[in-house]
Amino acid sequence: MTEFKPTKAVSKSEKMVVSIRLERDKLTEIDDIAHKADISRNELILQCVDFALNHISVVNCKKSQ
Repeated sequence: MTEFKPTKAVSKSEKMVVSIRLERDKLTEIDDIAHKADISRNELILQCVDFALNHISVVNCKKSQ
């Protein structure tokens, strides 16, 4: 699998506010990684989501109608 490397990025695309619930230990880990990468928690989560969407293989899903 491709390696994920968080980086400082400049994105001008529109963003929307959403709310998620995370376990405390996962949030702590996210904050630690964001701090080490010198990026915001939000930017790290955006990059993680982009990486996951670019590498996901969806199986056994309902077909769109």
